[in-house]
Amino acid sequence: MIDITAIDNHLGQHGQFNLLDWILAKNLVSYSNYEQWRYGKSSYLSPAMQLDKKQLHALIKASNTLCKKLKLCNEFQPLIAWDNQQQKSLKIDSDSTIQEAFCQRWLRPQDVPQLDLFMDNAAIVAENTLCNALTHRQFDVAHTLITTLTELNPNNPTLGEYQGLLLYSQHITQNTLIAPETLSSELAGLEDEVVPIARHVLGHGARDYLAVAWQRIARQQQGAPYNPRQPKHHASYALAQIPDWQSVSQVLLNDPSTFEHVELIARLADAFYALNDNAKSRFCWVLACERYPQAAEAIIEATQPMSVLPLWEDYCDANNDDWPESFFASFILAREPALLYQSEYFPAFNQTSTQLVANLMHKKLAGDDEINARQHIQHYSHVLLNIVMGT
Repeated sequence: MIDITAIDNHLGQHGQFNLLDWILAKNLVSYSNYEQWRYGKSSYLSPAMQLDKKQLHALIKASNTLCKKLKLCNEFQPLIAWDNQQQKSLKIDSDSTIQEAFCQRWLRPQDVPQLDLFMDNAAIVAENTLCNALTHRQFDVAHTLITTLTELNPNNPTLGEYQGLLLYSQHITQNTLIAPETLSSELAGLEDEVVPIARHVLGHGARDYLAVAWQRIARQQQGAPYNPRQPKHHASYALAQIPDWQSVSQVLLNDPSTFEHVELIARLADAFYALNDNAKSRFCWVLACERYPQAAEAIIEATQPMSVLPLWEDYCDANNDDWPESFFASFILAREPALLYQSEYFPAFNQTSTQLVANLMHKKLAGDDEINARQHIQHYSHVLLNIVMGT
C-alpha cells in the first residue's frame, strides 16, 4: 500500500508527510467527504475512507516504520475544524491508535521548527498562525493576524502576498455568483495570479484555501453546455484542480454530452485513474480513441496519461507504418479483453473496426469458437487482423 519511495516523494512535494494528506492524495477519501468532516458535519472521517480498520492499522504500522527508516522526526499536529467560532478538535476514528497516528506529521530533521527560537519570535508565531487561518478558511481571524504581523514585522517580504490572498478570499465570499461575461477573467485571475501565490506562501495548505475558489467556478459552470473552444469552461475542469475526482466523475457521467467531446472523455479517464479504477479509465480511452482517433492521440502525446501511455507506446513500437490511429482502440481491447466487462457502464462503440474486435474478444472471454469472428475482421481489414493476432 505504501513504500519508502512514496513517502520520500510526498515529502519532496509537500515538505512533510502525514497520513491524512497521503490518503487524500491517493483518493482513498473523497475531497467532498473530507470537507464535510472539516466543517464538523461528520463525527468521524474513517467511515468515508476506502480502507477498513485492519487496513488502516497496517498502513499506520508501515508508514511509521518507513518514516523512522528515513530518519524523519514526528510532531503533534492537531486536527481543527474549519469554524471561525471555536477551535474544535476533530476525530478521525474512535480508535485511539488511529486517531493519534493521524494527529502527527513527519519532517526531515532540518525542517523541524526550533522551538526556542520559534516561540521567542512573535512575528514568526503570527505568520504561522496566519498561514493556518488562511488554510482553514478562518478569514476573519486571518484579517486580524495580518494587522498583527504588519505591526510586528512591516518588512516581511511576503506580507503583500498574504494581503492579496485575504483580499481574494473576501472577494469570492462576498461575490458568490460570477457574471457570465466575467467568467474568463475570473478563471484567468485564479490560475495566473492566485494559485501561484497560494502555493508559494501556504505550501501544502494551498489545496484547502484554493478549493473554495475552484468550487465557486464549478458552481457557475454547472449544467452549462461544453464548448470545445473553451475546454476550461466546464465544471469538471474546476473540480479537477482541487482535486475532487469523485465530483469530476459524477459531473461528467451526468452530462449527456460527455461522450461527444474527446476532451471530456479524456478528463473522465483521468478521474477514473485517480480513483484507482484503471479498467474504467482504459475503457474511456478506448471510446476516445475510436471516436476521435487523431484528437485522442494528440491528448495522449501531450498529457502522457499513465493509464494508457504504456499501451500507446507498445502500439507505436509495433506499428509498421500502416496501422492507423483509429485501430488503437481495437489494439487496447485485443491486449486487454477483460475491459469489455466495463461496457455496460458506457455508450456502445461507433466504429466497425472496434465492434468487430469487441465481438471477437467477447467470444474469447466466453470460450466460444472464434473462427467466424476472425473471418469478419479479415474481410474488413487484414491490417486489423494482424494487429489483433499480434497482440
